[in-house]
Amino acid sequence: VEFTSLVDKKLDGSVVNLTGTGDPVDVTKPFIVVMQHPVTTEKNNRRNIEATIKAVKEIKIPTVWFWPNEDAGTNEIAKALRVFREKNKDSNFPIRFVTDILPEDFIGLLRRTSCLVGNSSAGIKESSYLGTPVVNIGTRQNNRLKGLNVIDVGCDTREITKAVKEQLKHGKYPQSIIYYKPDTGKKIADVLIRAKLYGQKKFYDAIKN
Repeated sequence: VEFTSLVDKKLDGSVVNLTGTGDPVDVTKPFIVVMQHPVTTEKNNRRNIEATIKAVKEIKIPTVWFWPNEDAGTNEIAKALRVFREKNKDSNFPIRFVTDILPEDFIGLLRRTSCLVGNSSAGIKESSYLGTPVVNIGTRQNNRLKGLNVIDVGCDTREITKAVKEQLKHGKYPQSIIYYKPDTGKKIADVLIRAKLYGQKKFYDAIKN
């Protein structure tokens, strides 16, 4: 499916309120999306997500929080989120915890959100095209090409809080096409069609007698 066709659809991400747990989030008003995954080469995933949790609690804005993906270290993040969820059932701002939604609904959510917070590649790629403000946390996306919509911060509550507030104040950015080229899928398919592929597997012994 072409990314541009997803953008053109009249989707607002409200489907998040039909899945997951927690409070409903009014997507017609300002809200943030949090997507923070483990960094497999680091051992501080629990501490890092707790810095983000503290920042979100301080900012007090409606939040759609996606569960981390299944990389090594997910259990640390998931445990911290469960504790946070149980201790903040009566918080004075709504939080919706979601596992996943369909790609087209996710694009609609990214279009509508005031800021994407975390370390997902969606903040680097899709959000640049949509002009969605992003606060990119930590090292997971180090050395990636980034648009003007991204503010990089460390895993520090004060840095995260400050950057999110800046992005909320800034609002939407101009569309960037650093990660978009028309007909890319077709061009890849054309190359694969012409490529001479050999399907028989081969073994190469590292040690020869």
